[in-house]
Amino acid sequence: MPVVYRTKEPEPIILEGYSRIDGKLKVVHMFFVKYDFNLGYLIKDSGERLRLTPLRMKVVELLIKAVRNDVPYMFGPHLMESAGSKQRKLSRLFYDGPEWRQFITMPIIGYYRLNLYEGTIYGDYLRPRVIKRNGLKVIIPPPKIFIK
Repeated sequence: MPVVYRTKEPEPIILEGYSRIDGKLKVVHMFFVKYDFNLGYLIKDSGERLRLTPLRMKVVELLIKAVRNDVPYMFGPHLMESAGSKQRKLSRLFYDGPEWRQFITMPIIGYYRLNLYEGTIYGDYLRPRVIKRNGLKVIIPPPKIFIK
């Protein structure tokens, strides 16, 4: 009889953003699931997924930390150095597939962010967001600009 190992499904980190579709802003989600230090996934609402190696996972965790601190962009070489990579370009880390650009975008040359604001314009990004938490409306101020 074969041995079957069952692992508990980890709780995903849910990231919320918005995209502009037909002139209207629509809420989108991205999920970060980390199984252990060697395997993780980024998953979009549409079901697309990006497999993450340990170094890629460190880069994504830094980008998630930036989203939580309302930092809109991170400088590529600084991001790679903070993750512990000797590479200077993010594209060399994600070389084996073009689908990574659906998850991580470069709105300004050399600066990266998670693709949570697809198709939006700069004015949309600076607009304060209103969300509901526990039945109450909470206004989130626009993010701080971070350039290193």
